Amino acid sequence: MHCLGFALSPRFYDSTYVNTPAPSGTIRKRPNEDKEGVSGVVKAFEKIASHPEEARMLRKQFVVFHMRKGLFSTAAAFVDASTMGAIEWWATYGSETPELAEVARKVLSQPIATSSAERNWSTYSYIHNVKRSKFFVFVFIFIF
Repeated sequence: MHCLGFALSPRFYDSTYVNTPAPSGTIRKRPNEDKEGVSGVVKAFEKIASHPEEARMLRKQFVVFHMRKGLFSTAAAFVDASTMGAIEWWATYGSETPELAEVARKVLSQPIATSSAERNWSTYSYIHNVKRSKFFVFVFIFIF
């Protein structure tokens, strides 16, 4: 899924981003030029798709996206790729590839960290804890 998120982020295809060296000094590549990245994208499509035909359709739509065909080739799409958030960009320009746009919005809207889940479990522990559960069992047995 990380490869898919990387490959579906339009700013990583921007020439300004690609021409800027990474913090480690290595030369950046577009996601579609990275062998491991493309392999991860294909595997993710196979896992997401409910049948092989759907996976093939997602791969075809991915080609339209990364080769900048149709709506993706407009000057506005180029400019907005580096200035707009990825989810907003897909909401704006994804109409030509609706299934891929839906996958992109779902994948790119996933939280990066587990802090939100941890916060939920922390709140849950205040509500359901061993001491409180024993009290309710005691009250239930005592009443009946």
